[in-house]
Amino acid sequence: MANEDTIRFLEAELVRLKAQERDIARLREKIREVLELTKSLSETGAVATNRRASASHDSENDISAMGLRKAIRLVLADSKRALKPKEVASELERRGFSLGDARTPLLTRVQNDLFKMNQEDQLDRTESGRYKLKE
Repeated sequence: MANEDTIRFLEAELVRLKAQERDIARLREKIREVLELTKSLSETGAVATNRRASASHDSENDISAMGLRKAIRLVLADSKRALKPKEVASELERRGFSLGDARTPLLTRVQNDLFKMNQEDQLDRTESGRYKLKE
């Protein structure tokens, strides 16, 4: 009787282990797919890398590694005219700038930083509420 119980236990354990083996195989397949996708995206330049030179003005992608104020200065420097806060925020988003998982929306942060940068005499504000770099 003890042998029969042992055999049933071992058979049940074998079934459980085979199920775990299948789960592990599925996970390995998913990991392989993710790795292939990541490799494919990095080869096409769709994935941001930390090797970018954040000071470069030549590549629009560099903005993703910058701080908000530096990114704002870059957008204003590249613009031929003074910009409204909404235009600055839109251009930052277009260039790939993100605040990550911050709770405050980008537009609000841009408005606040433009105001502060103007107060700190880093920017000029026009009567129409547009901002430009000091000349």
